[in-house]
Amino acid sequence: MFNADPGRSRRMLYRRMGTTGIKVSVISLGLKHNFNTPNEFKSCRELVLTAFNNGINYFDLAGNFGEPAGMTEELFGKIMADDLMPYRDEIVISTKVGGKSTSDAPMSEGGSRKLILTQIDKSLARLRVPYVDILFHENYDHDINPEETALALAEVVKQGKALYIGLTNYTSLESRRMADLLRKLDVPFIGGQVRYSYLIRDPEDDGVIDTLYEFGGGTMAYQCLAQGLLTNKYIGQDIPEVCRATKDFIPTLNKEDITEELRGTLTKLNIVAAQRAQSIGQMSLAWVLRNQKIATAIIGVCKIPQLAENIGVLKKLGFTPDELKRLGDEPQVKGKKR
Repeated sequence: MFNADPGRSRRMLYRRMGTTGIKVSVISLGLKHNFNTPNEFKSCRELVLTAFNNGINYFDLAGNFGEPAGMTEELFGKIMADDLMPYRDEIVISTKVGGKSTSDAPMSEGGSRKLILTQIDKSLARLRVPYVDILFHENYDHDINPEETALALAEVVKQGKALYIGLTNYTSLESRRMADLLRKLDVPFIGGQVRYSYLIRDPEDDGVIDTLYEFGGGTMAYQCLAQGLLTNKYIGQDIPEVCRATKDFIPTLNKEDITEELRGTLTKLNIVAAQRAQSIGQMSLAWVLRNQKIATAIIGVCKIPQLAENIGVLKKLGFTPDELKRLGDEPQVKGKKR
């Protein structure tokens, strides 16, 4: 039987999601790339419990995670049932509906009422919980009236199946439209998730972080290490023979992305990071969290040492004006959809 470390919360920092009452650990665990098959259950259980013992209280899932889709929720649901249910009041669980699907079914993704109400029921069954703390709708559906999506999300809250509603991969304009509809329906709005890193700054250019905050919500950032690009593994001349993109079938990262320009950026980052007594990865997480409107950086790790490395960012989150100036002139890469 799992007994959580009583000192876990003292090892972590927490931020409020906008003006809501939800506080999440500034480092949180995303389960997209490390909870895929039942064969990985033992290592994944160890990872989740270690994360919880280090104060991580937010776990990010989606109904389309895993192989087959939904397996990630099933595995996490077993951990909840066997180990973490006594601590449910401390844990923030989110899942997503409407995201990209591998199914050929005509209504397997989007913002329809039928899809949202069906997917949340399936997610709750797999997670073995009566409700999730946050239900995110992923990707604004331009093909239907947004009021249909908003009404369906409101119904989920009314039925007690989610405490808050959030948005994933919405632009500033899309977020404004949906948040306004949700506000009129008296739906508790918590903010959104955006892909954001030192190399991918689309949310800054678009203004979505400020828009979410305007409506009382916070921002959760994912892919903060740009799928591993923001590490020192690509500084040398030898590109790893099998990069994470190939191994994990992530279409947005290819060997062609490892350019000389990127190597130059990483070399300069490494100099600043070393002077801060940090790795590039730790400094990159700190850079994301420098904005107080960003409540948490969602990390996707599969090994305990990687988890410890990322949590190590807590030793130094702040930047001096000189450090920010030196970091502000670095090149960026064009954003891509997840």
